[in-house]
Amino acid sequence: MKQFKIKKDPYDDSKIFAKASVSIEPGVTVLVGCNGAGKTTMLRMIKEQLKKNKEAYIVFDNLREGNSSAMERYAWNGDIERAATMFCSSEGERIMIVLGEKAGQIGRLAARNRDKDIFILFDAVDSGFSIDNICDLKEQLFNTVLEDHPNDIYIICTANSYEMARGQDCVDVSTCGHIRFTGYEEYRKFILKSRKRKDKRTD
Repeated sequence: MKQFKIKKDPYDDSKIFAKASVSIEPGVTVLVGCNGAGKTTMLRMIKEQLKKNKEAYIVFDNLREGNSSAMERYAWNGDIERAATMFCSSEGERIMIVLGEKAGQIGRLAARNRDKDIFILFDAVDSGFSIDNICDLKEQLFNTVLEDHPNDIYIICTANSYEMARGQDCVDVSTCGHIRFTGYEEYRKFILKSRKRKDKRTD
């Protein structure tokens, strides 16, 4: 288990997080909460601590690296064939194409650090994904990475969809406590409660 220090009030206007630290277990951890609850902020602080401690880590930011951003990048680099493929693909298919590249980078990171724990951070990875895309991500990327490294691997994701949280160890970003959801209705109630907490904080 790893303990990460976080700042309760990262924007100096109101307290976002209930605790000054969050614990993360090896395997897959999903940061959960409504939009604006602090999932990306918590992930960013985890990344900053990993960087400071010179840990082996890699980040995939879907909003910056996936979908239209990737299409523009391919076109800019002269990879017209891949840019055309992206243009003719659905949003989920585009993200999967980019994740295919990221999987290669993750493999190289793991190969260079076989004697170390590694950390893989995914921000908004399920944005634009269908249920089957999320299942493919978990089965083809997450499970493969977890089975192939001799040391501990920490996969930490922010997520908005129940399918990403389903069956995983989750962290409520507001309370910094761990939670597992037994079904969609429980997750739905949690998100609505998270929204009330956020609205109260921002009033």
